[in-house]
Amino acid sequence: MALKTIIVERGVTNSLARKFNCSMQSVRMALRGVTSTDRSQLIREEALKSGGFYKPNLKKANWV
Repeated sequence: MALKTIIVERGVTNSLARKFNCSMQSVRMALRGVTSTDRSQLIREEALKSGGFYKPNLKKANWV
């Protein structure tokens, strides 16, 4: 099962990259759920603590 994308405010990805000593691309991939390493899980947890939220599912409902 794919992980849900986490949305954060501007600048949070940069601070997460500095905190976890990794690249901005690594943080973006962790927030999108592309990677599933221990570090990416820690990044996701910290992003949620710093005000991030899961991207809402915006698929349209099937109306009859």
